[in-house]
Amino acid sequence: MALAIRYDEALELAGEIERDISADPSPDGDVVRCECEAIRSVAIALKDDSEASLSIAQDCLKRSADPWTANVASNVVRLGQLKRGDLKKFYATPWIPYSLDDDRRNVFASVYYRCIQGKAEAQQLRIAAADRYYLDALRLAERYVGPNSIAAALPASLIARIRYEQGRLDEAEAMLVDRVSLVNAGAMLDCVLSAYFVMARIAVHKMNPERAHTLLEWAENQGNTRGWGRLSAAAALERARLCLDEGRIDEGAECLNRLERLAAEYPAPANCAWSDIHRYAALARAYVASAEQRFDDAISILSGLRREFDNVHNVYLALRVETHLATVKFRVKQVDEALGSFGSVVTAFAKAGIYQTILDEGPPVGPLLAAFQEKTERAGSPPGLMSYVSNLSAAWRSRYQSEPQQTATSAAAESLSGREGDILKLIAEGLSNKEIARNLAITPETVKSHVKHIFTKLNVEKRAQAVSRAQMLGLAGSDQ
Repeated sequence: MALAIRYDEALELAGEIERDISADPSPDGDVVRCECEAIRSVAIALKDDSEASLSIAQDCLKRSADPWTANVASNVVRLGQLKRGDLKKFYATPWIPYSLDDDRRNVFASVYYRCIQGKAEAQQLRIAAADRYYLDALRLAERYVGPNSIAAALPASLIARIRYEQGRLDEAEAMLVDRVSLVNAGAMLDCVLSAYFVMARIAVHKMNPERAHTLLEWAENQGNTRGWGRLSAAAALERARLCLDEGRIDEGAECLNRLERLAAEYPAPANCAWSDIHRYAALARAYVASAEQRFDDAISILSGLRREFDNVHNVYLALRVETHLATVKFRVKQVDEALGSFGSVVTAFAKAGIYQTILDEGPPVGPLLAAFQEKTERAGSPPGLMSYVSNLSAAWRSRYQSEPQQTATSAAAESLSGREGDILKLIAEGLSNKEIARNLAITPETVKSHVKHIFTKLNVEKRAQAVSRAQMLGLAGSDQ
């Protein structure tokens, strides 16, 4: 129940078991009671209350001699310490390595362990290490549960985020296209957040902002339904950014209002998972201030936010904030400060192989990037850095200065005939070829031919892939 994101049912069942143990004591009662506490900590952690789950799991970890219970509690403790920003305690938390047979029996615990370890590495910008953890988790899940499993969807969504940041958008999309429903069905919040972030930003990159808004609306609604304030806040932040980029300042401000309400609903007096909600609200305030040309306010907010991310050792988000801060400073002619800030960002991202965070700043980052490239050329910077800046500049020009070209979305939409579009919608409804033939009064052979053409145009091999890709491209409806 807990792993299926049915937290309340999991907590109720654990309570029933504990009452049974109290009513009828047995020699193994303490062992079972400790196991129930471990399950309780998992349910509360997946509910995203990292502080409440941490204290329960720490007690379990001290008491349990059972490897399963100890490792489940270890995952919760590790997640809680990561959200606190206490990496020393994070790395000191014990984990008992499983045998191959134990890995098979405890796939979720092993997958979660690797995903959480990867998250810690990714936020410190140790991308290669994070990638290894995620790929190891994916291989483990695919081996023992299968590629079309929730266990595999967890690391896949995190790998997609890395591929996106590396500018490998097709690979990022491929990691998610078959797994959207699995991510929605049950996963830890960070994985759902990662999946929707990547899909929405790819939609923007493919000139399909309507699709991006739809995806973010789904994410925000899912956060509201599950009580995942952090997911709702992340989606609202992305929607605010998208509205402001489109010049819709009033709508962006309304997204900020929703973020402020979420921050009030999820207090975070100390660093925890909910602290991100408050940080997202602050970043949205800075975005709105920039859009309204209140640059001093934006700089003040971003400077404070940068220090806050530094304090919790989240290098990636600190540099994401620094990128926007440098862009704003350059706009108000604080050139030397802007170039200095941007230099620290570029140096770190070049080493990590990250491009998209800078490119997603949009047209405003272009003049700053050009000035920085000129500075590095004059200074005779190392060849590796020069190559990175050159590639970054070329990617920015291709995206923002080249003549408008037909995007993948519009190409796919225009290439599908009316009949193929009708058939795709019926495939999405789960109809077989024979049922589609009866519905459209054509022969099954004709349907088969159309399906083949649809697969070719969408570059897929299976019906489920066709439906997922069509939904991601905005070519078919969704029941979400």
